[in-house]
Amino acid sequence: MPRCKAMSAFANNVSNNTVPDVNKILIAVFPALLTVLTVIGNSIVILVIVADRKLFHKQSSLLIMNLAVADLLVGTVVMPLALMMLLTDGNWPLGFEMCRFWISMDVICSTASIVTLCVISVQRLHAIMNPLACITSRSRGKIWFSIAIIWLYSLAVLLICLKYDTEVETKNTEVCFVGYQLNHLLLSVMLSFYIPLLLIIVVSCKITLLLNARRRNLATKRQSKGTGLRIHYGSDESTSGIQKALAKQQNKTYRTLAYVIAIFFACWLPFFIVYPINYALPDAIPSSLVDAFTWLGYSNSICNVVIYAVKMKDFALACKKLTSAVGLRC
Repeated sequence: MPRCKAMSAFANNVSNNTVPDVNKILIAVFPALLTVLTVIGNSIVILVIVADRKLFHKQSSLLIMNLAVADLLVGTVVMPLALMMLLTDGNWPLGFEMCRFWISMDVICSTASIVTLCVISVQRLHAIMNPLACITSRSRGKIWFSIAIIWLYSLAVLLICLKYDTEVETKNTEVCFVGYQLNHLLLSVMLSFYIPLLLIIVVSCKITLLLNARRRNLATKRQSKGTGLRIHYGSDESTSGIQKALAKQQNKTYRTLAYVIAIFFACWLPFFIVYPINYALPDAIPSSLVDAFTWLGYSNSICNVVIYAVKMKDFALACKKLTSAVGLRC
């Protein structure tokens, strides 16, 4: 997750922790499983989209692939080292430069994942408002441009962290810690989470209002046609079928948006509430709770696979096509 201070909460009691090794391993089972699922799930998403020409040329698929790339990097670089911190009670045996690399990847990849969710919401709003405009090659070019902006934005957040960090304590090879002034920390949190979150909420509300307005408009048209003289009965039946199909698609979009917002809130909000508090008042929040919220945030990387990939019928078909040769199933 985006953070400029990267330190396992267990680091507050590195020398005092006496938890037996067996208990530590049991505690790490869920994070380890989460890491493996994140890597496997997002790797499958990327492979399926790249291998299927139809999917690769869809705007939504490109954004989902970018989301999977960011989440895959979280799963391959950030989460394993965070797991190591759990198993070593906060000790960092890899040196200062590796510590800075880990923090940098954490900031960039987690920010890119969150901002990509934001861009997906905006793209869906644009697709609802201008469906024909979303199938042109120019629109695909805009998506690639948006992806570039996502990573540049994430890099900018990292540069803010690196510019204002204080390295007084970072040379301690036992703990991976980068000091940071509280006002700069709050700025990075705003840029990494709260601003994208606000935009997601605004866009989602706009989509909901737009879909509800269209639903009411269709209902009004059906009612007005029902009171008039039906000269072309077959045409009316056809129109009614189209309207029902459209209403069904709108309801599906509404439910998907609700799932996205709910899971996004559940995964990220607890961490970004306790993170600044824990930074300013290190002893105010139990270390185990901080670690739990940290991994809850990481879990969004596998939740994204479920929401944006598994629910896509064309993705499921492409996955089956890709894996049928080796006898696997999606």
